[in-house]
Amino acid sequence: MGLDEIVNGFPLKEEWVYLDNAATSLKHERVIRAMERALREFGVNVGRGAHPPGERATEEFERARDIVASFLGVEPECLAFTLNTTHSIHYVLASIRWEKGDVVVTTALEHHSNLVPWLKFSETFGFEVEVVGFNRENGEIDMTELETVVDDDTRLIAITHESNALGSLQPVDEILELAEEFGAYVLLDAAQSLGHMDHDWSRYHFIAAPGHKGLLGPHGTGILYVREDVMEELELRL
Repeated sequence: MGLDEIVNGFPLKEEWVYLDNAATSLKHERVIRAMERALREFGVNVGRGAHPPGERATEEFERARDIVASFLGVEPECLAFTLNTTHSIHYVLASIRWEKGDVVVTTALEHHSNLVPWLKFSETFGFEVEVVGFNRENGEIDMTELETVVDDDTRLIAITHESNALGSLQPVDEILELAEEFGAYVLLDAAQSLGHMDHDWSRYHFIAAPGHKGLLGPHGTGILYVREDVMEELELRL
């Protein structure tokens, strides 16, 4: 598919100059046709029927998982479909076996989806929350403050890859190295970066992202990647 076909395949662009892609992307004709075909030909439950439409739905579901996993450079078994980034983050929150004294470190740069859940459920699950500031000149997390805050009590660092408000990229590889020095997880909110840049996504313990932004998919789709060596440490409590 050439560049012209890609650019001209978004119906709404004929009527509007659309600049709100950080919120959600327009839908390409190929996405619209694929959704229509799915609803017409196999719009039934996945993994729940032995009839032909059910088998087709399951096959297409797993094929989609394979495609997304290949795009991320991860194993399909490490990837789950969710409703959106927020849903993925809540799964992580509810799956970690929290212990008294655990600390979640997040930042003042976060979208509410990666800030409010940690604050709201800290008392429920028994962990504490530290919110690190950022440099107002370049929009990057204050690494000096982060290095001061992260210690042996840190269980998770929840960090945006790219700020939805400022567009600033965070030094997430450096943050991952810091986390692993203290045996902490990193949850990467890739809502604004996935689909727009190359990166080694497989290194992170958790990646949460939506389908409706850089991946150009429909609303109500999201992904959660869990690194294989982390899976056995989780216990879903939703």
